[in-house]
Amino acid sequence: MISIVCCYNNKKILDDFLMSSLKNQNDQYQLLLVDNTNNSYSSVAKAYNSVLSQIEGDNVLFCHQDFAFKDSSQLRDIEKVLNKNKKAVIGFCGMDSEGKVYSNLMCKGSDEYITKNRVSQTMSVESVDECCFGMSKEWLDLVGNFDEDVCDNWHLYATDYCYRTKIKGGEVLLLEDECYHKDTKASSSEVTKEYLSSLKKLRKKYKGAYKTIYSPCYLVSTNFLKFNFKVLKTRIRILFKR
Repeated sequence: MISIVCCYNNKKILDDFLMSSLKNQNDQYQLLLVDNTNNSYSSVAKAYNSVLSQIEGDNVLFCHQDFAFKDSSQLRDIEKVLNKNKKAVIGFCGMDSEGKVYSNLMCKGSDEYITKNRVSQTMSVESVDECCFGMSKEWLDLVGNFDEDVCDNWHLYATDYCYRTKIKGGEVLLLEDECYHKDTKASSSEVTKEYLSSLKKLRKKYKGAYKTIYSPCYLVSTNFLKFNFKVLKTRIRILFKR
């Protein structure tokens, strides 16, 4: 059995996306929903950590409320991958070592692909997106809880877990499954001040182990000067978008 964990703040979006797609799955699953409609949790890391002890499945997926499975057999297929890759984090959108972003994610409202680069078969990447990622329960227990200090908002907790996985000798895999994320491309996330704040903490955490931080939407050097120069340019761009 696989466990599905989701922290949500909008019940309608949750029902329209994740819940409606789970009803069509032909495999058993455990569902752990964390209700954040009252802003009880200040970060996803805290929300997820609050229910990790309740996971009963051999494998686990962490999903956004606006993520949906496309095919009825996908949970079964994902479990097969995780059962063969006990020391891996898997996802559906990721960045490779050349800085290219790949996925077969589609907009639910239009069936339009979200990224330019497609995934033809399971591939190794540097990190995967937070929209949906998973691992075996065995690997989750080994790597441990989400980092609430570094990931103290709503960003980069999957990227952090990918790097922790690699440090432990595991791998990060991108699956070729077609899934839905968000309704339209216009609703896709952009780099924010909060995102950059978490990125700064990631740089500090991994600067001794890695020269570059690859997240699915931002690539940056861990070198102090290079990092701050790129982040400064991004902050200026965010300022002028207001």
